[in-house]
Amino acid sequence: MNGRCAMVLVTKTWKELGFKSVPETQVQVKKGTDLFEKLSDAEKEKILGKAAFQAYKNGAVKLEDFVGRKVDKRWGPMRHARSLRDIIGADEANKWMREAMAGSRRKQPGGQQPPGPVSAAQLQQIAQRVGAELARITGTVNRWDGTVNLHGTLRGVGQKEWSCSITVLNDPSLLGDPARLWPVLNHEMLHALSTGLTPTAYSTFPGWEEGLVEKLQRMIGPRALMQIGEQPCVGNWAYNYHIAELERLRTFLGRAERPFYLSLIRTPLAEREQLVIDMGSRLRGNKASQWQRLLASALPILRLP
Repeated sequence: MNGRCAMVLVTKTWKELGFKSVPETQVQVKKGTDLFEKLSDAEKEKILGKAAFQAYKNGAVKLEDFVGRKVDKRWGPMRHARSLRDIIGADEANKWMREAMAGSRRKQPGGQQPPGPVSAAQLQQIAQRVGAELARITGTVNRWDGTVNLHGTLRGVGQKEWSCSITVLNDPSLLGDPARLWPVLNHEMLHALSTGLTPTAYSTFPGWEEGLVEKLQRMIGPRALMQIGEQPCVGNWAYNYHIAELERLRTFLGRAERPFYLSLIRTPLAEREQLVIDMGSRLRGNKASQWQRLLASALPILRLP
């Protein structure tokens, strides 16, 4: 899945075809779990994400748990990557994220300790500055209402409310760790900058919103932080399965990264899928067929939460 699969022919053996003396050339496909186990911890973490790898490493989940199955009305049986939150629930997923980030801090050179937790007022001031910089880059209207609230219980570590305020998990380990906190703030602020984000559009096209916003968090977030004098941190643990599908579509079309994603955030959420479909309308012949197959595999995943 996510661009790592390829179809291979399953043929009869030479012996079954009556050639007993011919050495066997049939492809022997190794199990994905066996190949995964041979990877380094760094490679495993890059594939699963920080929290999911921590849970996997400690036996809380198995590799096969990450395989989701659904039947799409148009495309039929589909497989997709499940998030850790989907597998074990938001509370448990947050616990493993805190454990993963605590491990990252323990690995800091010289045993450096992160600064103390920021307050809601401090976070709000930083949000105002970074929000203005992100708006300058995206060229979109910022609908954030200017408030940041801390809450002890969230499904994740941050969320942009439909009232257009931003809520961040009131967790000292998060609020005292810029490497983790700033990407969360950037992600939620980019939701406020996203054109045409409505509950109805989001319920239909969640991946076109979350994958896009998280990709932009990684692309332009660090630069925005640098411009306001903050540590240029980037997160890479959220919505990787959505980003992978967006990247497959973009690279097939041969579109440059920055213009592609900025054009999407400037397009109303309900129209993004059709915009990208139309980008391939001029393809002909084999490329057009390949594009349709790519859409068949990518679009259902981008409609998953």
